[in-house]
Parts: sequence; structure tokens; C-alpha cells
Amino acid sequence: MKEKRVSIMFTDTSVRDYVITAGSIEECEKIFDTIWMHKEESIKDLCIQYNVRPKTTVWCHYEMNDKIIQSYDDDPMRLDLHEEEE
Repeated sequence: MKEKRVSIMFTDTSVRDYVITAGSIEECEKIFDTIWMHKEESIKDLCIQYNVRPKTTVWCHYEMNDKIIQSYDDDPMRLDLHEEEE
């Protein structure tokens, strides 16, 4: 008798807020990127191990001094302060 296979899609809708304090915006972004990539690589490794087909949609927004600066879903590491270059 053939073994029955079952596929179930689970959606994780958790939200993590990272408050990163550093000497500059670039340094904060670098720290966040390091945390994010570590998490993503760990998940990827487990998905390969257990033959899971993940689908990921990324959406991030930035807050500075309790004000949302800009939100992006196409390029989460891009920060727009709405400042004109001099």
C-alpha cells in the first residue's frame, strides 16, 4: 500500500520589532541586516532538512524618534529620510 502524503501551508504572521542603538543609521542597518540574515539562513537550512517549500514576502518600515520614516516592501534596507541633498 502506498504511503499517503499530506501538505499543509502554515502562515507565520508574527511581527518582531528590533530597537537598535548605534552610532549611525548605517550601523543600525548593518546590525539589523546581520540579525535578519542569520535568521533567514537558519530557516533556510531547516527547510532544506525537512523538505519544506517556503514562500517569503518581506515588508519592513523604519521608525526614528517614534515617527515612521518610510515603509518599503520592494527594498527593505532602503531608508528615505525625505531630506534634500545639498
